[in-house]
Amino acid sequence: MNKYVELFEQDLKNGDDTVGKIGIFLYSGADGNPTPIINDAVYKYVETNFYNEFVEIELNNPYVRVVISEIPKLPFKPFTDQRL
Repeated sequence: MNKYVELFEQDLKNGDDTVGKIGIFLYSGADGNPTPIINDAVYKYVETNFYNEFVEIELNNPYVRVVISEIPKLPFKPFTDQRL
């Protein structure tokens, strides 16, 4: 049974300053339950660092996981023209 996780990571920049990092995990394999494998990969990736983790909600896709570090440091701005 072939199981593995691939990782894409990118620094998040504000000008020349790195303010965080995004990591996207993609599970590829024949196992019917990728959740514990991706959980382990995320745990090893973040260690004890602060992070936020996201699962694709539309399909509740357990094969993809997104991790973003240092969200409080990101340069947020007001969201205008909201339709609530």
